[in-house]
Amino acid sequence: MNTKERILNGVNLLADTVKLTLGTKGRTVLFNDENNKPHITKDGVTVAHHIHSDDDYENMVITVLREASMKTMLSSGDGTTSTVILAQYLINNGLDLLDEGISYYELSKQLDIALADVIEYIKDESISIETKQSLLKEIAAISSNDPKVGDFIYSIIEDIGLYGDIEVRATKYSETSVDKTKGMKLHKGWFENFMVSNNRTMTFEAINCNVLIFDDSIQSMPDFVDYVEHLMGEPLVIFCDDISDITLTQIEKWMKGTGYPICFVENDGFGERKQILMNDLAALTGGWIVDSDSEFDPRNLGKAGSIKVNESSTSILDGEMDKDLVDEIVEDIKLRLDHNYEEDELNLSNVDKKFHQKRLANLTGGVAVISVGGRTEMEMKELKDRLDDAVLAVSSSIRQGVNVGGGYTYLNCQKKLKNKCKDRGYQLLIDTLDSPFKQLLTNADLATEYDKHKKKILNGFALDLRNNKLYKTDDSTYTVYDPTSVLTDSISNAVAVAKSILSVRNLIYDGKVLR
Repeated sequence: MNTKERILNGVNLLADTVKLTLGTKGRTVLFNDENNKPHITKDGVTVAHHIHSDDDYENMVITVLREASMKTMLSSGDGTTSTVILAQYLINNGLDLLDEGISYYELSKQLDIALADVIEYIKDESISIETKQSLLKEIAAISSNDPKVGDFIYSIIEDIGLYGDIEVRATKYSETSVDKTKGMKLHKGWFENFMVSNNRTMTFEAINCNVLIFDDSIQSMPDFVDYVEHLMGEPLVIFCDDISDITLTQIEKWMKGTGYPICFVENDGFGERKQILMNDLAALTGGWIVDSDSEFDPRNLGKAGSIKVNESSTSILDGEMDKDLVDEIVEDIKLRLDHNYEEDELNLSNVDKKFHQKRLANLTGGVAVISVGGRTEMEMKELKDRLDDAVLAVSSSIRQGVNVGGGYTYLNCQKKLKNKCKDRGYQLLIDTLDSPFKQLLTNADLATEYDKHKKKILNGFALDLRNNKLYKTDDSTYTVYDPTSVLTDSISNAVAVAKSILSVRNLIYDGKVLR
């Protein structure tokens, strides 16, 4: 077999297997794990991970395509299978165009132009989730292939708020649990355990607690004692960079003598991040940031309904916030996280995005940590993967919005752009857009009704394959929506991997050139 045949074999082996899982009526796949135990799943990511060819050259192609589909899942929580289906169409038909004489560079350029138009259309049709918040339950359920996961994730969102932050962690226990914190959570705890007020839980806990934010190290008692005397025994938490050893010893003796409920907490973060978090804390509690040179002023003190400090974290609830300032900070964070911004100075790394998402959670809702358990490690890992997917899909929907699902958005994009450009590469991408819809119908045993359903969808109806019914898109009972990022990332990553594979002229494995 030549290079083209090996490429097609690898692409089609992966795609033809994975695409059977697409949609609510997708089929399942039976596979054996690394311990030779059988498993059944309809999760496209899991299926893709277990596909290999007997041919080493084909395996290289499979790996490249699989990694592109994984990129969509890691950014959006869903879209693995759609990416594979779109890429399969582009590669199969793109290779035919190359055989007919179109140059690869011309084809690549035309695909990029078409992609920009498709992305623009999808974003223009995006709907803010703030007006359809209940859809998050469906989005989490679709992404995880589990309605119970959808209900679970949505119940957490109802508690911690739309912009709350959800973390998913593995645990050694058999049960899955969730710990929710409404308010600000910082990842620093008390300096020394003599500051705790609850010896059983080793925590400092206080109601109607005062807050002093100290942008400096505390070198001596006069740095803060005026505030303590002013409060006359009211609880106080002091955030600072550090405490000198001598002062820490003095504080311990003084606290034992007075019995005052006071706790010292290290400022979270370093450098610019520390300043950002201190500003957020000040806005949330209505306080001001001070240092060792600041004059005593009781108006510098912030206030919180309750504060809980353990050895490694601090939770601040119901702060007496400066609402206008908090609203201003929230809007700034949303701008930073907006993917429409392309200027170099606004581009964020994944670590920066996570930092600002947590800030948004702190200022608008809360934080939830899901500790995923299972009777076996395999069971725990499988559930954790589904919860990770659901959280990613929900987060991307909140951040970028949603589009009408069931193939509606891609099909109507195809209709709008069909005649915009006659270039063959441009048309190739536009023609690709109905391939996921065709597969949805195939998996639902409705392939023969493609023309009928497509005509309806192009005339303002949307399909729900759970009951095979068509709805007007303004019907409030229609709940099938796709995260905007899933649609944009699926087509973007499909184009990227298709261009990479279409550029290949030969295959080399372990130094052996394919002849």
